[in-house]
Amino acid sequence: SIGAGQETESVEVPIWTRVAYILGLRVSPTYRRMGVGLRLVKAMEEWCQGQGAEYVYIATEMNNEASI
Repeated sequence: SIGAGQETESVEVPIWTRVAYILGLRVSPTYRRMGVGLRLVKAMEEWCQGQGAEYVYIATEMNNEASI
């Protein structure tokens, strides 16, 4: 605990963060189960981080087990 007259170090906490949200990624049936989707997601994550995003989210359907 901090007593009277003691100084504390001030830490600046950001009130915002840059977030990327990927919506609508599709892979043609001919190329599914070949790692194409994973490579696309990794490339998009790298690009988003290069643009300053701290978090990247992707939306998918709950029943799309292959995408999880």
